Amino acid sequence: MSYALSGRGATFNDLDAGQHFGEISAIDNELRAARIMALTKCSVAIMFQGQFLNLLGKEPQIALQLMRELISMVRASTIPIMDLSTLAANNRVQADLLRLAKTEVDDDGRAVISPIPVYTDITCRVNTTSCVKRSRN
Repeated sequence: MSYALSGRGATFNDLDAGQHFGEISAIDNELRAARIMALTKCSVAIMFQGQFLNLLGKEPQIALQLMRELISMVRASTIPIMDLSTLAANNRVQADLLRLAKTEVDDDGRAVISPIPVYTDITCRVNTTSCVKRSRN
């Protein structure tokens, strides 16, 4: 999640077990572009920048997989940018729910979104004025 000076936030991605984050900063040595927040209890492993770059240099298959994932992130980011540019807030919410449902289609063609997204998570994902920074309680 990233926050503007106004306190409004935007959610870029939800991560599942086994996924990674922080690779962009590890590659270009710039400040992180976003923050990460755990919504449930989780374990996190850390790899320092030098170790990470060394791994990419020694293991071309890992480097290639990372490039594919970064390309996928770039391609996926064009959808919400287009939505933000062309859709009203209520239509962005509808489009987001349809995208969530698309990933949860069962063998009978039914889609069940589970768990049901929290209102503030949806508003942050679609960048509406209802998205505000969560407290750290």
